[in-house]
Amino acid sequence: MSCNLYPVELNLKSRSCLIVGGGKVAFRKVKNLAVTGADIEVISLNFNRELLEFLQNNEINFKQRSFLQKDLEDKFLIIAATSDKKLNQQIAVQAKQKNILVNVVDNPALSSFTGLASFKQGKLAIAIGTTGTSPALAATIKEKLTCQYGPAYANYLDLLDKLRPLIKDNVSPAERKRLFRKLGDEKIEDYLQNENLEQAIELLLDILPSSIGKEIEEVIADISLQQKGEIDE
Repeated sequence: MSCNLYPVELNLKSRSCLIVGGGKVAFRKVKNLAVTGADIEVISLNFNRELLEFLQNNEINFKQRSFLQKDLEDKFLIIAATSDKKLNQQIAVQAKQKNILVNVVDNPALSSFTGLASFKQGKLAIAIGTTGTSPALAATIKEKLTCQYGPAYANYLDLLDKLRPLIKDNVSPAERKRLFRKLGDEKIEDYLQNENLEQAIELLLDILPSSIGKEIEEVIADISLQQKGEIDE
């Protein structure tokens, strides 16, 4: 792809998604889609053992046959992951004619989107892409970043998620913008990098207005109890 791509997070919950292919790549794509809540269908003449077991164990709809053009009907997103380049190209052309998002795993030029190497730490999502040039390099970078962004980020974002409505209800619009910026500043991020959530929270308390102190303490206590519950389990 020669154009600049626009990175997005797609909400695929209950969206109809089709994967054509039954090998290792298709298996990886199915696993990634399965966590999104998408309505998945997989079509292939042959399925490897791992993919077949995953489909059966997760009650994912699959059909062991050749791809047909009618399989595109009512689909939101399609991934062509077969070893047949001509078939992948055919799927891409037909999908684009119907304005369906399509990814050809071995040919970014035929795709309307490309997958990114990504990971999540709670509400924090980080994705790395090379515009399809080197998925291996993207995967290597992902592994390094996974080690850098630990559970403290997830806990801190859970806290901010609950504090956000309080701030919106009690802080003026002009002050709110400045406040939200400070809640993600470099000092807090340094503490999170070192898994020092307590210090990050102390700094957060210094930043937030004292007028909502009681509500903030309740939110922090709630988050702390949730964390303790996770540890106890």
